[in-house]
Amino acid sequence: MRSRRWLATALMVTALTVPAAAGAKDDDDDVRVSIAGIPQVGATLEASAATKDGDGVAGTYAWRRCKGGSKKSCVAIAGASGTRYTLTTDDLDRRIRVRLRLREGDDEDDGDKNKNVVDSAPTKPVVAEPP
Repeated sequence: MRSRRWLATALMVTALTVPAAAGAKDDDDDVRVSIAGIPQVGATLEASAATKDGDGVAGTYAWRRCKGGSKKSCVAIAGASGTRYTLTTDDLDRRIRVRLRLREGDDEDDGDKNKNVVDSAPTKPVVAEPP
């Protein structure tokens, strides 16, 4: 029973909603970046993004490994881009986030490199096998 509960929890999608661009006033402009999958070594996580009203979002993904739940504890995972990432032993006991750099507004350079960046919520810590 415990392993079923763990699996159900692990398959839940984590998400964080933030404005698509600085100064966005319309709630329909909110972007949600989500990670689906089991946080277990050898498993593949999948990222997706959409606006609050379900429209697709264009951008580039970068996977990040975190020591805790804070974004400040995260570092980029070398070579990990795209919508899928397969967890390795380097990820053990770490939380994983994915960062989406939105394509819209790329031509506007106002000095704020994080203006069009959306981070997912972190996964639960990566395990070697289900508890």
